Amino acid sequence: MTQTPTKLRLLIDKERGKFLPIFLGLVLVFSLAALLFVSAGPINDWIQTLENISYDLQLRHAYKPLSKDTPVVIVDIDDPSIAAEGRWPWPRKKLAELTSKLGTLGAKVIAFDLTFPEAEKNIVTQILEDSGENIPALEKMKDQFDYDALFAKSLSSTGSVLGFILKTEQEPQGAIGTPLLTITPELSEQIGLPRFNGYISNIAILESAAKKEGFINASPDPDGVLRFSPLLLQLENNIYGDLALQATLLFLGDAGLPKLLIESYGDQPVLEGIEFNTFTIPTDSWGRILIPFRGKPHTIPYVSAEDVMQGKAPAEKIQGKLVFIGSSATALGDLYATAIAPIYAGVEVHATIAAGILDHYFPYKPAWGKGASIALVLLFGVLCAILLPHLGPLLASAATIVFPLILFWLGRGMWVYQGIVLSVFFPIFIILILYVFNIAYGYFFESRHRKELRTVFGQYVPPACIDEMLKMGGDFSLHGETKELSVLFTDIRGFTSLSERFTAAETKQLLNQFLTPMTQVIFDDQGTIDKYVGDMIVAFWGAPLEDPKNAYHAVLAALDMQAKLKEVNVAFKAENKPELKIGIGVNTGPMSVGDMGSKFRRAYTVLGDAVNLASRLESLTKYYSVGIIIGEETQRKTATDFLYRKLDSVRVQGKEKVVHIYEPLCELSKATPDLRSQVDLHHKAFDAYLHQRWDEAELFFQQLASISEGLYHVYLQRIAHFRTSPPGPQWDGTYILESK
Repeated sequence: MTQTPTKLRLLIDKERGKFLPIFLGLVLVFSLAALLFVSAGPINDWIQTLENISYDLQLRHAYKPLSKDTPVVIVDIDDPSIAAEGRWPWPRKKLAELTSKLGTLGAKVIAFDLTFPEAEKNIVTQILEDSGENIPALEKMKDQFDYDALFAKSLSSTGSVLGFILKTEQEPQGAIGTPLLTITPELSEQIGLPRFNGYISNIAILESAAKKEGFINASPDPDGVLRFSPLLLQLENNIYGDLALQATLLFLGDAGLPKLLIESYGDQPVLEGIEFNTFTIPTDSWGRILIPFRGKPHTIPYVSAEDVMQGKAPAEKIQGKLVFIGSSATALGDLYATAIAPIYAGVEVHATIAAGILDHYFPYKPAWGKGASIALVLLFGVLCAILLPHLGPLLASAATIVFPLILFWLGRGMWVYQGIVLSVFFPIFIILILYVFNIAYGYFFESRHRKELRTVFGQYVPPACIDEMLKMGGDFSLHGETKELSVLFTDIRGFTSLSERFTAAETKQLLNQFLTPMTQVIFDDQGTIDKYVGDMIVAFWGAPLEDPKNAYHAVLAALDMQAKLKEVNVAFKAENKPELKIGIGVNTGPMSVGDMGSKFRRAYTVLGDAVNLASRLESLTKYYSVGIIIGEETQRKTATDFLYRKLDSVRVQGKEKVVHIYEPLCELSKATPDLRSQVDLHHKAFDAYLHQRWDEAELFFQQLASISEGLYHVYLQRIAHFRTSPPGPQWDGTYILESK
């Protein structure tokens, strides 16, 4: 099977590489927006469940705190009250006593979260019925034991409101009071208020004694959690208000006649609230309000009913207040799971609604809220889908924290200061989903990237270089490009004849013992291995990682390789193996680097005249009897880093341009005074040689020959030749090499 015949790339191009996560992110954003827009059937149930969870979480941080001087208080028939006064239901006499004492303490309105649909039996009447006789003395006492009348009297002496329950069955029980308002049968059919057919109310004597009545129906959501409460319900064509509304209207005194706020959308009238002279209460189309919770249970002030009965209740807690009587006792079961707490007394729900009406705090979900949520999904979703793929993990995480915080505080501000409940769950949800998606995509993409990077470049560069490439990111592609790099050639002197003394296995072992430490030196000095050709090593600097000091590292590697060779030869001597000598050529210049070859075999390599010159320089080390020769561009870039001696100006075969060649001796900082003096003498000799002062040059070169006989033997031979065949007055010192 053939490989892809064109470019082999390590990464998808930066922009193309980000296209896929951006595209998939946008698909997620618009898919969620479409689901929110359509929201039909099971999808709507799923969306509503998530919305409810979001609302509950948001509510616990977004409610408006209750004012300390709230006029609403709860008189609680709690467990201690039942333990002290007897089991529930209490006799009407006891309730009359409780009501009267509250009236004495100055309660302005007393609202009962209770119903009294049945008359309490008069004990005297029961005795007379059981005896079957007419006993005048008992007949006179009947009124004294009529506790319903006693209770009614206490109700009539205060501003009292009784509760009742609307039900779907057409079985009315008790007497029901005057409706809040009456509407036409046509409007009754058109608006979305729930319709009921019957009720459980209070006995006539109590109903007539109370100033108002209000229903106490609760309407938990399908998950059993109480978030909304009906403010208005229909019985036939009559609209009734709930207990909190009726109690608050009585407390305010003159709120005016109510008026339904109805807006027409096309031909469909939609209920949006109820209006009084002094305030307006927004509702949904079913006449419900979001319960304006103000905090955890017992946020509304509580007073134990037993304290009232025993005269222990402080008058300031009751005087001038709107009092709700109900029970938080476990046995009575008037407890609900609510959006703000899993256990919440029903009476406190009514008290909370009353406090909201009095404070004009009516959080509501506007008709345009769904559209706003979709718009926020699109706005933040598109922004994150485009932005996150371009950010690193830290910045992406920061954005994923900041954007939801912005949305959260936006939602909280709208809720607390404007009363508008704006769902920010799905905008936050899409941000988190996009973050997780991009992190996951980045992880798997990066894993593949790391694997491919190590697979492709691992044979060329050291692991530390691979790690650095991964840290840098970017596009390390293998396609060809022209860059200024430094290249190094080295091989073993006389390896062909040397290998004839060994078997193939022994030759392989010797090469491995040589190539491994040499390669390690190149890697340590940040080089990239180009290839091995028998005993030859080709390496370069400046790719795939950018290296502004590529010339420096290449020369340093050449010096380190010569030093490492001494260690190798020590080991070879111990193994009775021959001593090795190597020549190294280094050159710097523009060259093509990248993946090159055929569809059958490819390699990451360098090509160009600068590469060819490095190869020629390596060959010249034999002629000049030196270990390293570098080109003039390499020397120019590293002149302040290394101690050099100029070897010659040459014109190699096939090239017209004169090349100045140098030998690096050591790092400049490590040069000894003796070595510096030797180099100075060398340059004096070379200057005399260039100016054809043969005697002076010969004298200097002879002094130096004792130190480096091979190199200076070359110069002495040339001087001898030039004495008999002078180069002429136009000679610039260039030596023409006839061989490679």
